[in-house]
Amino acid sequence: MNINFALIFFAIGVAFFFYNAAKKIAIIWKAKPENRFDKISTRLKSLLIFGFGQKRVFRNKIAGVMHAALFWGFFLLFLVNVNFASEILFNYSLIHLLGKAGNAYLAICQITSAIVILSVFYFIYRRIVTKPKELTLDWDGLICLFFILGLKASDLYANTFATNQNKIYAEYGHLLILLSFLNYMPFSKYLHIFLALPNIFFKSLKSFGYLPYFDVENEKNLTAENQKDFCLTRFSWKQMLDTFACMRCGRCDAVCPANISDKSLSPKTIIQKLNKNLARKNENKNIISSNELWNCTTCGACQQNCPIFIEHLPKIIELRRFQSMIAGNLPPETQLALENVISAEGQIKFGNPYGTQKEQKEDWTKTLPFSLPKIYENQKFDILLWVGCGGASDSRLQKIPQNLAKIMHNSGVKFGILGKEEICCGEWIRKIGNEYLFQIITRENIEIFKRYGIKEIITFCPHCYNTFKNEYQEFGSDFKVWHHTEFLANLMKRKKLHIKSKDFSMKNIVYHDPCYLGRYNNIYEEPRRLIDWKICANIKEMGKSREDSFCCGGGGGRAFMEETEGQKINDIRLEQLLKSDPDIIATACPFCFMMLDDSLKKKNIEDVKIMDIAEILNL
Repeated sequence: MNINFALIFFAIGVAFFFYNAAKKIAIIWKAKPENRFDKISTRLKSLLIFGFGQKRVFRNKIAGVMHAALFWGFFLLFLVNVNFASEILFNYSLIHLLGKAGNAYLAICQITSAIVILSVFYFIYRRIVTKPKELTLDWDGLICLFFILGLKASDLYANTFATNQNKIYAEYGHLLILLSFLNYMPFSKYLHIFLALPNIFFKSLKSFGYLPYFDVENEKNLTAENQKDFCLTRFSWKQMLDTFACMRCGRCDAVCPANISDKSLSPKTIIQKLNKNLARKNENKNIISSNELWNCTTCGACQQNCPIFIEHLPKIIELRRFQSMIAGNLPPETQLALENVISAEGQIKFGNPYGTQKEQKEDWTKTLPFSLPKIYENQKFDILLWVGCGGASDSRLQKIPQNLAKIMHNSGVKFGILGKEEICCGEWIRKIGNEYLFQIITRENIEIFKRYGIKEIITFCPHCYNTFKNEYQEFGSDFKVWHHTEFLANLMKRKKLHIKSKDFSMKNIVYHDPCYLGRYNNIYEEPRRLIDWKICANIKEMGKSREDSFCCGGGGGRAFMEETEGQKINDIRLEQLLKSDPDIIATACPFCFMMLDDSLKKKNIEDVKIMDIAEILNL
């Protein structure tokens, strides 16, 4: 082959790649601006650990090791590819310039090529034989694997077995496969070879599940006629980058409670549908079905399990915002719960989704052996006990604030309540997409806190806790918030926690980690330390615990929706917990309590109890 012809052929191949890649980049470039260039040292550390270190990939033991072999193999063999191009185009070997070091490098590359080939065969076997449910089984994956196989086979042959003449043919073959693969990538999932590392570098450094601010006063945000136009208006360049970087590995689907329970929700498919429809013209304008959107519990397992930090939750919530505020397409039962809290005009009605009257919000205090200061009576106290909607309304959940109040009182904590002035924190309203009503409630609550000079709040609801701690700040809040397990563990550490002692050494306790407490706020140890410290119990750790905990099914507004599709998520979670043969299932979230208790009663199981940490401590 003439050297000039080879150069022209190579240049055309590379030019076509950059042309098609530039079209993808242009779509990302046009998206909404967002600053992801802050805290460079933190981002570089994440890139090292999760990108080059493949930390999340290793969660899947065998597939993780094989993928790491492919990843590291590509980097190690990069110079070989450059050397092949140099020898063909310029008849010049770069590796030989390295002398003995170059020969040693080639020897290592031969071993590496063999390992990569074995990895490719494993992934081909996985796609053709084992066929994991979460994996996208299409020709794209196989085609890309055969490209990699061709590259590494020609690589190994040229550097190990080929004669001088055959080596030239092998190098030309290698270059042809490389250029073909390069030009196939922009149209396949293997574009993630170029985008995975940038996606990790630009991952969110804000609180887990952070939702982008929605300016409800800006009418442009509320004029889109379909999902596509809304997403193109709302999505930042990083949200668009996510859709191109997705490798369709299905790790998100493998941990999604809605997907596992046979509902029409696949986090992977949502990202792929967005990629297909937002990047092309004349496609379907309404991209995601209502069932897909409303089946999400916002547990965040998909996002936490993604090896390259794709952010599923902000996209789902943005689409729910369209459904809720523009299309007016809410599940009927959710609409009723919403109307109990606040009217469509923004007037507070009952202030809670259960329709509990103002005068009834203090009923849970009637059985207490002491009176609680109420803020509206101008009584002074150090910390506000936030009771929440469920704690004030549901007879089962009222036991939690009752026991927590007793513990705090016995421990000498000066606290009080809002009582009839307490309204919903708005968490679930935001998660179903009604940002307009959420912001009204948020500003109303912040005004109440500022009016009464509240600087410290304790709540036993992780959803309220997360909203106060991570979302109210954007609207001007300036108070400290504790989850009750966090607060009580702090009292315990300072030897100021005074509770009844009881020997539970013959009891088996399994602790269920709430998503919004653990995954969202990294509170795993405090509940366990509280049980260990005083109850003397045999706490059983199950497989699906801590960061791998399985959702109860009540998040994302799902507690106020009917579950009509597939299996019940709370039933699946209860079965997982019962495998540990517990006497008590402990939790630290009213939604988890309610969902698991409902499942327990449905199964007529009477020898197992669902209990909050505060209830256990006060036995």
